[in-house]
This record gives sequence, structure tokens and C-alpha cells, in this order.
Amino acid sequence: MSRYYQAQPKPHRTGVTQPDTGPPVGTMGAIDTAGYAECRFDIALSGQGIQRLKLVLLFYNSRSGGWFEGAEYEFSSAGQFAVSARTRGATIFLMTKEFTGTSFELSADYAMS
Repeated sequence: MSRYYQAQPKPHRTGVTQPDTGPPVGTMGAIDTAGYAECRFDIALSGQGIQRLKLVLLFYNSRSGGWFEGAEYEFSSAGQFAVSARTRGATIFLMTKEFTGTSFELSADYAMS
């Protein structure tokens, strides 16, 4: 019999209006998923003329001290979206990689299970 634990949603990114210039320096603002297998992101996206917003899930490698790109997610309109990823205890960060359009604002909560 397996056990299933669900953590309460917490904020990860709020009020993001520009693509990130690159991965974060270190792990400040990252999510430590130790003890959990999966992370779900609840994304609220608003703005004008959104043609394409690309997000990428980054995984931190503590041995090399760097971030590695994982799954990519693309959105072409405003709305509320949920995406999940198998993280298996990794330290992760949801980065805004590219944007085409007039303007956007993104907020993302996360819940681990």
C-alpha cells in the first residue's frame, strides 16, 4: 500500500512581468522538494497581446553548483493553468525564458506531493 501526502500550496513567483535574464544565482527563491516526488505549479497569467510565453523548469545540481534545464511549458493566452513535474526531491525553479507579445504578469504557486 502506498502513501500519498499533499502539501498546501505556497507562493513561488509573484508579479513577474519580464523574462528572467538567466538562472538564479544559487538557490535563493528555489523550491526544495526533498521528501516529495512531484511538484504542481498553479500559474496565473494575465496581460495584453500574449502570443507566446515560455517557461522552463530548472533543476539544481549541488555537486556542480549549477542549474540544468528540464521541461518547457508554453502559453499563448492569459488564463489559469496547472502543470506538474516529477522532481524526486530535487531543488527546482520555474524560470520565465521567452516572451512574445505586448505585456504579461505571471504568478505561480506550487504544491508538492
